[in-house]
Amino acid sequence: MVILNTENGARSLPVLGLICLVIIAFGTSVANANTLFGYGSYNGSGSTEVWSINPATGQTNVVATSIACNPFEGAYSAFNPTNNVLYIAGALSSGTALCTTNLTTGVTTSIAGSYGSPVSDSQMFFDAGSETLYGYGSYSGSSSTEVWSINPATGKTSVVATSIACNPFDDASSAFNSTNNVLYIAGALSSGTALCTTNLTTGVTTSIAGSYGSPVSDSQMFFDAGSETLYGYGSYSGSSSTEVWSINPATGQTSVVATSIACNPFDGAYSAFDPTNNGLYIAGALSSGTALCTTNLTTGATTSIAGSYGSPVSDAQLFTDAVSPTPEASTFLLVLGGLGSLAAMRWLSRTARCRS
Repeated sequence: MVILNTENGARSLPVLGLICLVIIAFGTSVANANTLFGYGSYNGSGSTEVWSINPATGQTNVVATSIACNPFEGAYSAFNPTNNVLYIAGALSSGTALCTTNLTTGVTTSIAGSYGSPVSDSQMFFDAGSETLYGYGSYSGSSSTEVWSINPATGKTSVVATSIACNPFDDASSAFNSTNNVLYIAGALSSGTALCTTNLTTGVTTSIAGSYGSPVSDSQMFFDAGSETLYGYGSYSGSSSTEVWSINPATGQTSVVATSIACNPFDGAYSAFDPTNNGLYIAGALSSGTALCTTNLTTGATTSIAGSYGSPVSDAQLFTDAVSPTPEASTFLLVLGGLGSLAAMRWLSRTARCRS
């Protein structure tokens, strides 16, 4: 119990410590309250479903159904953690450019459009800082990749950057760094280019030389804003095992983080990264008898859940609603904690002297 004595304003200092501890505890509880999701189309139905996934067991619970968008086998989607909304590009869906699904209510809306339009065939990502939905791809017979912002209410696009040298596969071989507003795209099909870096604020694009088939050029990528590290994963050198590596975005140099991962995904981003526990989830996809793999990027330890190809988990396009703690936010909480602890110690010291 905290007792306030108004005779000495300094004795109210423990309140600051208590408040700081509450803030830190609240921040921790929020960070840990995250869910792994998947989406796809199964049982011969042309409708896409969204489900939550228990990463420890692979058990699924349906969150939303009857979504009109039928995407390619690639992560043509983006998640908005601010309002708990999932955006899915129409892709193969006739007459539908974009679907918006509220994961809290399960309500889905769709925007009319045609196959081949920028929105319907976009590789998408969401910037929670500016609350902007983006897409990228190559159109109109051009070998250049473009990046555009998307109005999720209308499907209208505005070009942000052009003449990007990287021409990726039909999958999300990219990662977004919300800290400095930079998009990384793997070279993939681009001759002599391993990685492209595009600043979405200035539109300036740089490319790193490399060859097709190198880890960086063909990476399924993701970015950890907490540690400010760019990662990639894939399978190379004729091995059926998947590896995870960190990537130096300035040079394209890679360092292996984890090996011997049992999951062998399609050429699509069948994965999700949880920044709160530094865990990477990869769907089993083409892996016989494996539904889901979980890799701790701190320890390199990998676990796998048994399952069969074609199950919702093994073939899911995965995402998580966990919000990555930024370095600034972490520093702010540490400073608050330090101030609170200092205030509490000073008060206890004064109280002890008064009692003696």
